[in-house]
Amino acid sequence: MDIFGRNSPGTDIPCRGNTEISPIHRAKSPEKSADAPTIEKNGWRWQNCGFCISTFIGAILNAISPQTNAACCLTHVLIRQVTPDPISASAFYALSQRLGESDLIALKRLDYWGFTWNLSPEESETKTAWLLKTSADFVHPSKHRWNIVPTGERIQLLSPPDEHQITGAILVTDSDSTQMESKRDGLINLYPECGSLESLEHATWWELSYPKTIDSESLRSHLEALALTRSRTEGFFAHPHYQKIEILVPG
Repeated sequence: MDIFGRNSPGTDIPCRGNTEISPIHRAKSPEKSADAPTIEKNGWRWQNCGFCISTFIGAILNAISPQTNAACCLTHVLIRQVTPDPISASAFYALSQRLGESDLIALKRLDYWGFTWNLSPEESETKTAWLLKTSADFVHPSKHRWNIVPTGERIQLLSPPDEHQITGAILVTDSDSTQMESKRDGLINLYPECGSLESLEHATWWELSYPKTIDSESLRSHLEALALTRSRTEGFFAHPHYQKIEILVPG
C-alpha cells in the first residue's frame, strides 16, 4: 500500500461499489461478476458494476419521487338552499330591473364543491357523503340539500332543459387556491379518515334560465358577456382581478 492508502498494483481488496470484489464474494455470486469486464488503471483494478449503480440510483429516485395513484377520483357536489335566499333574490332584481335582463326567467345560487380522493368512485362517493354529514363546514341539515356525482363532468349537475326554458350556469372561483389548500389540511387534521383527500375546490354556482328561443351557443355567448364585471352596466357575477369563471351550457 502506498502513502495515499492505495493498494499496490495487482492487489485485491474486498469492497463494494465499482471496485473489484474479492474471491470470497465472487464465489458466492459468480453470476453477477463472472462476465463483468475488469480495467486496470494507475494501480487500481476496476470492475464494471453498472447494474449495481443503476439499481442504487433507481432506489433513491423511487424514495424521493412522489407516489401517484391512478385511482384518484374527482367527486362533484352541488349544495342548494331550501330556505329563501336573499342574495339570489337581490341578484335577480338587479339583473332584470337594472341590467336589462328582462328575458331572465329564474336565477339560483348554489355552492359547488369538488373533492378529489385517492379512492375508487364508489369509495369516493361514500367518503364524500360521510364528510358532508359529519362536518359542519359544508351543509346545514335544516336548510341545505345536496346532489353528488361521483364521476364524469360537473355539467351533469346542471338542471336539464324542459320544453319551455333552457338553463346555463356560471361558476365563479377565486383565482388563489391557498384557502382551499388550508381547508383541506384542516379537514385532514380534524378527521383522520380524510387522509386520502388529495385536493379540494369550491365555486359559487349561478344558474340562469331563459326562454327556449335561444340555442346553447347563443346562451354561452350571453353568459360569458354577463359573467365578468367590466363596468357598472357591463357584467355582474365575477371580479376580473381575483376571480375566474367557467360557463356550463347543455349540449
